Amino acid sequence: MRGGDVVSPAPSSIAGMPLTATHLLILAAFAASGFLAGLGGYPLLDNNEGLYARIALEMRASGDWVIPHLLGLPYLEKPPLLYWLTAASFTLIGETEFAARLAPALSGISVVGCAYWLGARSGRALEGWIAGLIISTSIVTLAIGRTLYFDMLYTAILSLALSFAYVGLDRRRAGMIRAAAALLGLAVLAKGLVAVGLCAIVLAAFLMMARAPASDWFRLLDPLAIAIFLAVIAPWHVMAAVRDDQFAWLYFVNEHLGRLLGTRIPKDYYSGAPWYYLPRLAAYAAPWTLLLPLALYRRAAAQPTTDRLGKFLWSWLLGTLAVFSFAGNKANYYMIVAIVPLALIIARPVSRSILDRRILWTAVMASLLYVAFVGGIFAADMHCRSDAGQARLVCRASDPASLLPYVVALALGAFALGIATDRRWRLFAPLLAIAFLAVPLRATAVRVQAVLEEQISERIFVERVEAVDDGRPIFVLGKLSDVSAFAFYFKRPFSMLENIDPEFYFARMRPEAEGRILKMGEFRRISDARPVYVVAENWRVIPLPEIPETPDLCVVLRTRKTSLLSNVPADCPPG
Repeated sequence: MRGGDVVSPAPSSIAGMPLTATHLLILAAFAASGFLAGLGGYPLLDNNEGLYARIALEMRASGDWVIPHLLGLPYLEKPPLLYWLTAASFTLIGETEFAARLAPALSGISVVGCAYWLGARSGRALEGWIAGLIISTSIVTLAIGRTLYFDMLYTAILSLALSFAYVGLDRRRAGMIRAAAALLGLAVLAKGLVAVGLCAIVLAAFLMMARAPASDWFRLLDPLAIAIFLAVIAPWHVMAAVRDDQFAWLYFVNEHLGRLLGTRIPKDYYSGAPWYYLPRLAAYAAPWTLLLPLALYRRAAAQPTTDRLGKFLWSWLLGTLAVFSFAGNKANYYMIVAIVPLALIIARPVSRSILDRRILWTAVMASLLYVAFVGGIFAADMHCRSDAGQARLVCRASDPASLLPYVVALALGAFALGIATDRRWRLFAPLLAIAFLAVPLRATAVRVQAVLEEQISERIFVERVEAVDDGRPIFVLGKLSDVSAFAFYFKRPFSMLENIDPEFYFARMRPEAEGRILKMGEFRRISDARPVYVVAENWRVIPLPEIPETPDLCVVLRTRKTSLLSNVPADCPPG
């Protein structure tokens, strides 16, 4: 024990109860179910999932593991770790939706393990267990971890790096600091140099708040740790800079400094007010964030303490919030990197309620608020019109009342398991009942995405295109990011037409873009010489004749979102 640490009062029988294999099995089941169940049950979405999956496919096909490419053009916005892992997943499992999302999903499970490990290594195994349960059953966190984005992978690696650094400082273990340095290097390869800035700010804030001695500051500057960090990040950055003479400016200046200052070109992002992340931070751990006011109240009412873990968690949460709140570039999912401290902070009052035997009151209140939360999410679907067709099934499935029997059955099963295992589990049963509410809600979300497939993805559209495809050139009109799933599902080469996509803002100026990104005049010359197909969102089809030099095109087939057009009148149905 470090000098000055507070010794907790004599624990009750629950506080002193070691977590058993049953505890860990239940946590693992929640984590695996939350992040993996139904992962391939819906198509890749038009929210950049298709673009990132396509980049991984091209990386695997070309064997170029240094410079990511999209449609054969360098794509230097992000570092390559997610592409590497996704390409490996495609190789091992196949080019499926499950394989595409596997790396983020496993990262989500790793975040759960990180929260538990940090709590357990700090003598708070119960709080770590509850924090893992919170992460495993928070709907927005699950949604991010079940989507092919960089952020859950980044969150997992950076969370482990910060946790290792904290334990290394707290226990004066150089090996942990060096392991943290290696993980920090991987975090840079996952999301960029922002990982270094975040880690430095969080650790500096913690050391100042804890009034740490100078030796702790110097411990972070361990020469071997710095060498390990550089050994992890240097090879890819050096090879990319040697391979591409535009890499240094595009990656370091435009993508990093430009995003921070809000000067990135093109300006295709949202800035937002300084309080932008406060409601989103609450949503990440909903419904459990309903207990956050209790955590704040107890912290304010407590006497000054040398609770080092608490200071570290608040430094992590508030330091990250400060960085992203005042950055020039904002996105809904950026603050997910603070889910571990948020969950552990919420877990403190929940664990105290268990120890004080007040968990039943807490569970009842949280459950009532959760029902209101779920009801609010699906309020727009409650009309369930009789003529809504297939959407009526979605509407009824989204009704929390229709899920009540399922929730009750799961809660009773958890209670029976606890009683059969240990009578003290009866105090955990209400907590598990809240957690089980996430199971049918997640299942409903998967079902909704499957039913609404034509509006959120091009998988069905590509199946229909392939049925009529005769090998003629195919062009995508407008922004590829708006139909990004097409890029994954349509395996044949295609070109971009009248592209206004920021994804290709600089790539279109490269010599390699010739023939891949065309203006309407160039397209007209091609279409006058041979049959072609054009893929366009339905709303782009109507104003097409108003664009100068547009050839006569007719609709061959159409889904709810996307159309296939042809310059051959005989291809199109009458009328």
